Amino acid sequence: WSRAKPLFDTYVTKNPKDEKEIAEIGAYYLLAGDRDHAEALFAKSFAITSEFWATVAAAGAYLGVAPLAD
Repeated sequence: WSRAKPLFDTYVTKNPKDEKEIAEIGAYYLLAGDRDHAEALFAKSFAITSEFWATVAAAGAYLGVAPLAD
């Protein structure tokens, strides 16, 4: 997680409109125990659009399920 987290943060900064990936990154934050940051990313994702797979990534994380790789 210590190596992945900076890469995720960079991705979110460089791709602010990629709602699916932002939600998936939020899912990883939630699974890592950072609920506040995860929910901020979920809110950012859902504000862009209500993309089905973004919702699935967020919901799965609350159940302890990591996002599926594309």
